[in-house]
Amino acid sequence: MPARRNIHSRPRLPSVQAVHTSLVQGACDVMLLPVSLGLSAALRRIFRNRPDVFDRMNLSQDRTICISPTDMPVRFLISLGGRDPRVRAVACRDTRPSDARIEAPIRTLINVFEGREDGDAVFFSNDLWIEGDTGLVVGLRNALEEAELTLADLLPLDLPSRPRWHAGSDHPVRQGAR
Repeated sequence: MPARRNIHSRPRLPSVQAVHTSLVQGACDVMLLPVSLGLSAALRRIFRNRPDVFDRMNLSQDRTICISPTDMPVRFLISLGGRDPRVRAVACRDTRPSDARIEAPIRTLINVFEGREDGDAVFFSNDLWIEGDTGLVVGLRNALEEAELTLADLLPLDLPSRPRWHAGSDHPVRQGAR
């Protein structure tokens, strides 16, 4: 005999906390979309203007590298291969698979990216962790070193790599002191 259902019971509604969590997660995804679009445009610009940068990497198939700043609630999935490289900024809760993962505090990642810190030294000091396809990570590191990119190269705007006031007397604070 089938189990009886109480036809007078109300359907169980999600809790206020579950609805709140769902709304916050959806809002985070929407807010990360412009970041993804801007970083993808910058990556495509580098790919178009400097194809030699990617020649050192084996990109015969689509490969994904996850850059995960340990002190931020976001990860960056960099898809390379073919003619359509892209970056997707996702919340940390997103568990999409990747071929390789690089994890470190954001300041360390930026310093290694811009060449202010040696990637090997940071790795061996346990301030940076990698997992997955280490050959892909080494290829990325070699490509970045060869390209001599700065953080400004990843911005969707056409900014100089150094602020103008570093050149000397154009510094806004120094101008007021004269």
